[in-house]
Amino acid sequence: MKSPLSQSQLGVYYACVSSVDNQSNYQNAGLLHLPAETDVKRFQQAAYDALCAHPYLASHIVLNDNGDPEIESGVFPDKDQTVPIRSIESLDSVAPTFGRTMDIYSDKLYRCEIFITPQGTHFYIDFHHVLSDGYSMLIMVREIERAYNGKKPAGEMMDGAAIAIEEQNIRADETKTTEAREWYARTFADAADVDSLPLPQ
Repeated sequence: MKSPLSQSQLGVYYACVSSVDNQSNYQNAGLLHLPAETDVKRFQQAAYDALCAHPYLASHIVLNDNGDPEIESGVFPDKDQTVPIRSIESLDSVAPTFGRTMDIYSDKLYRCEIFITPQGTHFYIDFHHVLSDGYSMLIMVREIERAYNGKKPAGEMMDGAAIAIEEQNIRADETKTTEAREWYARTFADAADVDSLPLPQ
């Protein structure tokens, strides 16, 4: 299934494709140190269940016949591929890969890994900003906690595809478009007379 990008997503998309040599990074990454008593396999299953409750995060970008970007739904593979567990000597060996820029056209715009080191267990999670934001990251962490504690992940009432489609329908409504233009004209009527923010005195 394919869906349009919202205006916010288009902003992220065009920023990505116009960046030079992948210098711009548009991801939301986090590294969590897990308590020593964490059951790693149970945590892996909880993370996988939480991700599967938000299938939009498995989506990726494709270009349609007109060359315009669209979101195409995807699926999370099995838990060992989606949330692999790796035993390593130290986080230093993998730290250079953290936050590494993702290809906007990749079929995978997320990265989740569990690292077991002599110093402890860590969970790395990273989503491309075209699919997720910082607040969504907090929701995902809470979803994993819910699943780990034996509760069903809440999932989502409305995913990004539904939001983009609703936005597209609103923008196609002439009445709402006119109302929005009039509101902006009234609200920012004097903005053109201001060159910049006032300088401190």
